[in-house]
Amino acid sequence: MRHSSHPRRLIAATLPKYVVELDLPASEATVAGNKAAGNKAAGNAVAENTVAGSTVPAWAGERERLRVGNRLLVFGDSVADLTRDLAAAGAGDHLVRPASLQDALHALDRREETTPADPAPVTPAAPPGPGTGRRGAGDRQGARHRTRRALPAPSPALARRIWWRDFTLFRKSYRTTIVPNFFEPVFSLAAMGIGLGFYVDGAAIGSSYASFVAPGLLAVTAMNGAVFEVTYNVFVRLRHARSYDAAVTSPVEPPDIALGELMWALTRCLVYTGVYLAIVAALGYAPASTAPLAVPALLPLGLVFACAGLIFTGTVRAINAYSYFYTLVLTPLTLLSGVFFPTKRLPPVLRAVAEVSPLHHGVELSRALVITGDLPAAAGHLGWLVALSLVLLGPALYSLQRHLCA
Repeated sequence: MRHSSHPRRLIAATLPKYVVELDLPASEATVAGNKAAGNKAAGNAVAENTVAGSTVPAWAGERERLRVGNRLLVFGDSVADLTRDLAAAGAGDHLVRPASLQDALHALDRREETTPADPAPVTPAAPPGPGTGRRGAGDRQGARHRTRRALPAPSPALARRIWWRDFTLFRKSYRTTIVPNFFEPVFSLAAMGIGLGFYVDGAAIGSSYASFVAPGLLAVTAMNGAVFEVTYNVFVRLRHARSYDAAVTSPVEPPDIALGELMWALTRCLVYTGVYLAIVAALGYAPASTAPLAVPALLPLGLVFACAGLIFTGTVRAINAYSYFYTLVLTPLTLLSGVFFPTKRLPPVLRAVAEVSPLHHGVELSRALVITGDLPAAAGHLGWLVALSLVLLGPALYSLQRHLCA
């Protein structure tokens, strides 16, 4: 049980949802402990959390309870029920709180100390009535086998915590991490668009070669800005730094981590494309008035490759495996998706493959917004990218599940 769940599910499989702490006088707690020890020595399978009758309030007699030192923990499934019983007993000054991981571990410790003849070390509550939502003993015993199949929905609030962590680290290291990603597309534009473009006849493509290449490299920038973050960076945090092992000891679960990393990948995608587009516009290669729309419009392209990269990260065991991903997937897509030459020049088979690739749709979307201002054409490519990103989003959110679930 200890190694089969995340904190929230381990608590739910072990204890009711809420608890109130009652202070026991030291003498009574000692008597209770001695009584429990004496019963165990006499052969009676009495759990160590059994307390003397005088120390248990009448209202707590039918509830699960656990003695920890000089404290008596009384559990319930709702705040309202516990609060009402406390008020009726004149003990309204006690606070009701959610059951914690520490409470669950104490309960598990008590269970491990009991003999096999006593499978219920925590004092059992009354059988639940219909519709109460309480887990039965059989449910709790089966929870161990259900945790691997349980797929909790990611929490946007918890994912935002992961995003904020990445942003905090980025603020400390942006000088060494962000500048190289800006230079790469600018150097490519200078070498291919301006340098090689001097020898290319622009009549064949309807514009100067630099104007043709610039929006294509904008799509490549969106792809690279997203995919780099969810490959090498996530792998290091997952396998080497073990940052996520610490995260899942909190209420954060693997889908929350995956969603937070995807959010951060899109943030970097947005920053990189925005800065690169500003450089392209300053050089005069973004004549259309719709050019600023290209930055948010390319976010689905970034999401497609971020999901693909995260899914790949969830399958690899060695960092060297990324050589296959970049060499056999990203490089051919960059060369054959219409970034540097029209895809109609390709052989029919390669052309068919290139034109269904997400990068090709991103390149055409970028050209439609940056060069021609053709909004209907841009909408078609955008719809295709949104649909593909939704298909990949589900597997990506649960791609880290097997690594962070023992």
